[in-house]
Amino acid sequence: MKSDPIHDCIIVDLGTAVTLDFVTHDGRYTGGMISCGSDLAARALSEYTDKLPKVTIIKPPSPLAKTTETHLQAGLYYSQLGAIERMVDALRSTAPSPSSVKILATGGATKASPDDPFLEDLKEIVDFIDPHLTLLGLREILYEKNHEE
Repeated sequence: MKSDPIHDCIIVDLGTAVTLDFVTHDGRYTGGMISCGSDLAARALSEYTDKLPKVTIIKPPSPLAKTTETHLQAGLYYSQLGAIERMVDALRSTAPSPSSVKILATGGATKASPDDPFLEDLKEIVDFIDPHLTLLGLREILYEKNHEE
């Protein structure tokens, strides 16, 4: 039985901040990026402008918004997806074999129900979503450390 090859990976961690980290197939961290998460962006728009309200970030019924609330929702929702897609593309372009890079998503924003529209749209950008990826990695590290001979 042939095992799958190990790939270079980009890990997208979606929380208060959006962090992307590039890890090579042999486990080397090569760098990454940090940007605002959508909740932080929404709060900044509300707190640093005179008249924009804080909104719940949901996928609006249409990207053609008609109210201030849906304008904000559309902008925040689609800008988050667009930023992730562009950052992934930029990091992927640094790989020796860009088409073989696997994209993994984790973090608080991935803990929504599986049919959440954001997760559905995110699946067009990433190959794998696991809200607990960081915890699984830490468990693996601790296991290996405790079982060294």
